[in-house]
Amino acid sequence: MEDLISISEVCKRYQITSRTLRFYEKEGLINSHRERETLPRKYAPEEVEKLRKILIMRSLNLSIKDIKELFLSDQDISVAIRSKIVVIRTELDNKERQLRNLERAVTLLTEKQDIFQEQDIPEMESRQLDIAVRATELLLDKQYDEFTELFPESSRKYLTAGFLDAFNEDMKLINGELYKIKECFQVDDSIHVYIQGTENTLLIKYIFHDAFISAFTFHTLMFDCRM
Repeated sequence: MEDLISISEVCKRYQITSRTLRFYEKEGLINSHRERETLPRKYAPEEVEKLRKILIMRSLNLSIKDIKELFLSDQDISVAIRSKIVVIRTELDNKERQLRNLERAVTLLTEKQDIFQEQDIPEMESRQLDIAVRATELLLDKQYDEFTELFPESSRKYLTAGFLDAFNEDMKLINGELYKIKECFQVDDSIHVYIQGTENTLLIKYIFHDAFISAFTFHTLMFDCRM
């Protein structure tokens, strides 16, 4: 039993408490050795190695249940990690959707519109496509006053002529002279507008709160008036 490592040494090595060790023992993840009930716990090297792996997996946010399944089966840890990634991505998608709904509500309330009014989703999506095309045409023609009218009133002051001129120049610098819209369609929660240029095809992405544009982006340039 000379190889056994004391509980105090294990706690010091991994910066954990004895309570944590006892919890992992209770869950059946590691085992300790005691010569007598009155003496402190000790751990064999292989149990300490298991503990090290447990702590790494916990740092990856794997649950105790996940870790138990890994220890009791031949499952590759990569499978558990990928499963966790899927769960987190789903949670993030749900949070993003919730955030967009809240931002939409703020926009509508700011514009003194009714957030409880029922809407025809296909009709709204069709309207947003039309607005995205119209916005792009106005931007390229430098009709900035009409362009800014497509945004919530609270954000229009940020869309200065100087800012929009610089935006236009950056678009042309990368894509050459821009002369016509090729296509426009919806992708998830944004409207994609493709513009034919002499050098490249430009993609502008618009994000909407109902009939108002809340953000638009091109390349690495972005204007975002969401909360």
